[in-house]
Amino acid sequence: MRRPAPPLLYLSTKMQYTYRIMSLNINGIESHTRLQMLEEFLQRHDVDIALLHEVTNEKKLVFKLYKSTINIGTLELGTAILSKLNSQLHRIDGLPTGRGLVAYYGNTWIVNIHAPSGTANRYEREVFFITEVIDLLPYVPTEQIMAGDFNCVLSNSDCTGHSTSSRALERLIHSFRLNSGWDVAVNPQAFTHYTPTGAACLDRIHVTEELRRNKQGVVIITAAFTDHLAVLLKVNLSKPIIHRWRMNTSFLNDTSFRLRIKDTWTEWTKHIRRYVDIVQWWVYYVKRRIESLFIREGAERNSNRIKMEGFYYRTLYDVLQEPGQHEAKMIKLKKLKTNIIRLNSSYRQRLLIKHLNRTG
Repeated sequence: MRRPAPPLLYLSTKMQYTYRIMSLNINGIESHTRLQMLEEFLQRHDVDIALLHEVTNEKKLVFKLYKSTINIGTLELGTAILSKLNSQLHRIDGLPTGRGLVAYYGNTWIVNIHAPSGTANRYEREVFFITEVIDLLPYVPTEQIMAGDFNCVLSNSDCTGHSTSSRALERLIHSFRLNSGWDVAVNPQAFTHYTPTGAACLDRIHVTEELRRNKQGVVIITAAFTDHLAVLLKVNLSKPIIHRWRMNTSFLNDTSFRLRIKDTWTEWTKHIRRYVDIVQWWVYYVKRRIESLFIREGAERNSNRIKMEGFYYRTLYDVLQEPGQHEAKMIKLKKLKTNIIRLNSSYRQRLLIKHLNRTG
């Protein structure tokens, strides 16, 4: 179970827990490798609720630890909210076009939107903010998180080179008294999308004042399987999420691992006398050690791949921080992302071959 965040003076007596809410444009990915990379990406960053954009296939967006709520509308390009299996979302609604999805969690209204893109669609985008997005917003004052790929900026500091601003979005955010989740004082430049001609902060998270005070931080994270960067908000909310661990039973096919369990079990049984009965011993001692044993085994098996992947990701961040032309950056970023995808693809192929050898 996640530990509760430290209580703040202005909060009510309700216990506060820190949630990790991510907004990410996944570029309509459908390949098996990229989808598995997305699943690992969410798990690695311990994301509780993921707000995804440019979703094209609801049948493929099925992950073990998450419940998927998907809205693919008339444009065949939709939005999705992925939540941990024990996160109870309700009052779910979406736009017919698929460009918006909303859900209520605890006492917080979560809005996920994907605005029309491109300079040619500027008028369509303004109409979208004035008419369609309004239908997703709450009728009465409540805590609110609005996240998405807005495909426009609010000020010149949100981009380099030419980018389209939106007066309609600016008025909308002002009317509902939303604040940017990004701390401009700490890092004035926060770009989530790079092109050969410039960079812009198209993907953002806006929150109400109370949630802004409860915010524990916002970070931008690079992802190799899409050309957008993810925005991760860490914020205190009043309803806890209980995290569950799932056993990877494929490890039991390994003879050496089964022998390791057998030897460890003998050691565990020596501690039975310290507990009132065998049930208490199982619940408070053995279950935790079984989980730890499987987690360590998985970490050891993936260590080499993870180390190499970590090296590529660190290099990605270094490239983003380098001065220079955006075109040169784009070439380097594309090459590094290709290496990461190839690394993951090779790993999946090895797993499949091992499975076929065992079952064949």
